[in-house]
Amino acid sequence: MNNSNVTATKSDIPHGDKRPFFYGWVIVFAAGLAGFLTTGLGGFAHGILLPHLADDFAGGSRGQISLAISLAAVCVAIAGPFVGRHADRNSPRRVMLAGACLLALSYILLASSTALWHVFVALSLIYALAVTMAGPLVRSIFVTRWFTRLRGRALGLSAMGTSIAGISLPVLVSGMVSEYGWRITVCGFAVAVALILVPAVALLLRDKPEDMGLLPDGNRPAASDATARDQERTIGSDPAWTWSAMLRSKALWAIGLTFGPMVCVYIIVMVHLFGHTVESGLNNTQAAMILSAFAFATAISKPVIGLMADVMGARITLWSTLIAQAFALAAFTFADSVSTFMLAAMIHGFGFAALASMRPFALAKAFGVRSLGSALGLLSWIELPFTAIASPLAGFVFDVTGSYDSAFLVFAGFLLVGCIGPFLLRSELRNDPVPATARQRGGF
Repeated sequence: MNNSNVTATKSDIPHGDKRPFFYGWVIVFAAGLAGFLTTGLGGFAHGILLPHLADDFAGGSRGQISLAISLAAVCVAIAGPFVGRHADRNSPRRVMLAGACLLALSYILLASSTALWHVFVALSLIYALAVTMAGPLVRSIFVTRWFTRLRGRALGLSAMGTSIAGISLPVLVSGMVSEYGWRITVCGFAVAVALILVPAVALLLRDKPEDMGLLPDGNRPAASDATARDQERTIGSDPAWTWSAMLRSKALWAIGLTFGPMVCVYIIVMVHLFGHTVESGLNNTQAAMILSAFAFATAISKPVIGLMADVMGARITLWSTLIAQAFALAAFTFADSVSTFMLAAMIHGFGFAALASMRPFALAKAFGVRSLGSALGLLSWIELPFTAIASPLAGFVFDVTGSYDSAFLVFAGFLLVGCIGPFLLRSELRNDPVPATARQRGGF
């Protein structure tokens, strides 16, 4: 009798129950590893390399090297919609694999540079294209395809790789540059990408859960034909947006207004915060520790931001993070000790955590998972004016005034302007689906 009861109980288990282990968490891990070795490694290393590149190739002008980094952001923005649409329609895994190979090549070219234009080619073209193909745009496609109900948390966890890089790499990279020089250090970047990232992408990533007979969040496929047809309709009921329809949507522009200032500040902090702390009296090791503190706060805050988005809603989460970043950026101008810089960096890390997870979260809410790559790419066009001016403006302000304070205060105000964006996203960030007719209008 006990055996028959057990059998009956097992047969009555709903087919929507979770599997013991869901491969989506492997996707999250692989996406986090990619974040560590793409935007994490490059983003936190650029600020440390900047003074050395300026001394070797630009007569000490940080503005010129900052221009190369800014042009990389422009290239990312231009390529983004095309890479995103290709990843939406084809295999994001193949796109990321090609990007990882290009990333290793860009570091080899940078390490062998002998003239300023070599730096521009390595950073502004090859590195930029590599990050577009292997960076957050394509990583977000994987995670949003594998998760629905837990999407906010999964995106937050997958974005932790960048922050873990920030915790562990600044002191290490700064020490390697001091000990071995920047060229050997950058060669080490190329080796790490080739030996770790390329195999991880090839072996671990899968384009979508259906390729493994799974459903998002680890639900079992339905047993009955009728239920299976219902699930198929649900999965396929997310029609693709065209470019022209997205560009006419208020949601895309409102999301751009919200995240454009965040992207500006991200570039400025990654490129110039290390130099700012050194100019304020800290030594290189202390400055690297500030970057690590910023990254640590970002890492522990990303799951919190994802949970806030799931529980409290995207708008309240976005306002909280924008205000936190503005306060911290202003605080950097008044900080004069390790402790005050550390506090400002921790506050800024909390706010910055929203950029990696909330941007794809908001776009997936507004446009659906099927068009996420195209939406992220088009958003980069809207953010292009912000990203183009951020780093060179801060660099040239330093060249003229000998300080980053004015630039930091201007962009702190810019973050407050970004608070207007969530006011315009009331309907787009609800859980209600966007009408299919709106998604299909227009055509590119």
